[in-house]
Amino acid sequence: MPPSREGYLWTPTGDTTGLNTDAVVSGTPDSLIRDKYDVIVVGTGFSGLIAARNLSRNPNLSVLLLEGRDRIGGRTWTAKALGEELEMGGTWVHWNQPHKDLFDAMVSSFGSAPGSECGFTEALRWYALGGHTMDGVFELAGVYKLGKGGMSSLARAILDEYHGNLLFNTVLEKVEQSSTSVTLTAKNGKKIRASQVISTIPLNCLSDISFTPSLSPLRQEAIRAGHINQDAKIHFKLGLTEPGWFSMASGYGNSPWCFSFSDHNGTAKKEGTYCIGFGYNGHLTDPRASSHIISTFKQYLKPNADVKAYLTHDWMNDNLAKGAWSCWGPNAMSRWLKELQKSDGRLHFANADWADGWRGFIDGAIERGVVASREVEQLLREERVKSKI
Repeated sequence: MPPSREGYLWTPTGDTTGLNTDAVVSGTPDSLIRDKYDVIVVGTGFSGLIAARNLSRNPNLSVLLLEGRDRIGGRTWTAKALGEELEMGGTWVHWNQPHKDLFDAMVSSFGSAPGSECGFTEALRWYALGGHTMDGVFELAGVYKLGKGGMSSLARAILDEYHGNLLFNTVLEKVEQSSTSVTLTAKNGKKIRASQVISTIPLNCLSDISFTPSLSPLRQEAIRAGHINQDAKIHFKLGLTEPGWFSMASGYGNSPWCFSFSDHNGTAKKEGTYCIGFGYNGHLTDPRASSHIISTFKQYLKPNADVKAYLTHDWMNDNLAKGAWSCWGPNAMSRWLKELQKSDGRLHFANADWADGWRGFIDGAIERGVVASREVEQLLREERVKSKI
């Protein structure tokens, strides 16, 4: 299994950049990549995988999946390290998806930010999706996850049903749209055209792309604002084998940490406790600052922790993510949601960042991928009918 270039592991004896994962798969040889496709889907997160898989079921359509990373999964991938499978991004699933300081700390968990920075409707949306109880929110968003390969196994299962081309390590730079096609130009100079394009690029990264013609002023406004979640998600291996626990910092203040909880006891050697800590936005920005990470974790969340190792993906400084799961600030959803969901000519936008339901979750990514694939297939069908008249 080849490692990804992504991910970071610290142990007392050394550190490693680049972790093993089943999310690294082979792409289509360059010699087989065409100059023109019916549809290009940009991004292999769950929105992109679902959209491309669904469209490729039509044998009359040529489809290309274009990915800037060396792996599939986008903001979800499962690292294999320390004898465990550890989710570096999106993790939890649930069958329901198909006191002041304490309350503020709980709201902070929605977007890794003080409650005052989270939109009121964002907090209400999480609360409603959790069945109108905080217990429900934490159960649906932080208890159940996939075993036997994790999220990367689900991503690969969807990819296995995809019948089209796949191009990795190709970071998009320009999107030029005409009345008949869309031309994509990558940073490496490669140009590919398509009749229709589905972009699954995260909201906080869209400002890195040059669009011709320009996107609507309202969409550009949303892109400039972005979403607020710039947290750190860090897995710790602790020496002591413990029952389940949850620890939360008492609101936004001096602590760089928001909350932490035990995830599981060791499965490889049946010892130790694996837990996950989440930092407040803009804190814990250097995954290699091991002394700071460990000392503050013990100071604010787990005083007696015996940290044997930790690993993480630096989502804040990842140029293809620029943040973790989406959480919007005040007044954002009411102003920009519908605009972000709109298509722009032959260009369609699908990402969990602007999902209707589980925004920022895998379920929301699937929602937008399904919507976009249906719209594109209908447009291509209409074009073919017109061409025969």
